[in-house]
Amino acid sequence: MFPIENEEDLYIFENKIKLENGFRESLIIKLSVLTDSNDLGNSVRRVIGRMVKDDVLVKYSLFGFKKKQCFSSLLSYRLIIDAIRTNIKYKNIPEKDIDNCLGVWLSHAPFRLKKKNSNQSNKL
Repeated sequence: MFPIENEEDLYIFENKIKLENGFRESLIIKLSVLTDSNDLGNSVRRVIGRMVKDDVLVKYSLFGFKKKQCFSSLLSYRLIIDAIRTNIKYKNIPEKDIDNCLGVWLSHAPFRLKKKNSNQSNKL
């Protein structure tokens, strides 16, 4: 299931969250294992980095700016927020703080993808 590699997989995943009873809750528990109680930014990066590939993330910004799709309108967004908040340290943290970390991760997706592609071409 993870990482989500393309738009079609993301669409299927979103529908599964919406329609299957208990699926969302089980994912929250599984993803919460990736949270780090010392660093919110690291926790967000670990969760979203395991969930969705940069090939998909380059098409999104947090609120849909710069002609990109809006990540915060996805059910996956709420899933990430809830997974982070299962950690006692982040239970009452403002959503804005999580949004800042998510926004930075999304905005850097093209650069990570470019770096990955250049590393692969260097290996050939």
